Amino acid sequence: MNEDFTPVSYLLKAQKLKYRAALIPILLVILGLLLSNYTKFSYAKYISLLGLIGYFWVILKFRIHKRVSPTIEETVIYAPIHGKIISVSEKDDKIIVAFAKGLFQPVEIRCPSVEKNTVISCEKGKISWFERSAFKPKKMVGIVHAAAIVKISFPKEYKLLLSKGSKVIAGETEIGKKQN
Repeated sequence: MNEDFTPVSYLLKAQKLKYRAALIPILLVILGLLLSNYTKFSYAKYISLLGLIGYFWVILKFRIHKRVSPTIEETVIYAPIHGKIISVSEKDDKIIVAFAKGLFQPVEIRCPSVEKNTVISCEKGKISWFERSAFKPKKMVGIVHAAAIVKISFPKEYKLLLSKGSKVIAGETEIGKKQN
């Protein structure tokens, strides 16, 4: 694994996914313009308007929060996504925290910690992973396209710092800290 990563390649992958999703709305705008110029179709402007609304929908849906603090603490677990904590539970020797991500919240998933026993899973929604086994905190490892429920489990040797209902920011909010 390359320790010196540049987030540019991952941001480019996210942009390619965004442009692929924006292709249909752009084609609708072009179709509406062509129909209004070359035919007497009276509803052509509504097709263009629908395409324009669809394009703005895609732009909002694929937002990326690029400003992440460069300071990293090895003993901290950071939030993997933007959203709100909806449940906290304990099972065996793990703490499981579930996050709800809204439709228009930033889409990136960030590596939560250097801890190799930390697992991210998606209960509702679809994750496009760029890298599955990154252990560099705050590194962008994937994106969630729409509203989702994402769970993270980490060892009980970490103390949970937040409770249910807390709002979190990917790669910035500390959710757990290693106990000595």
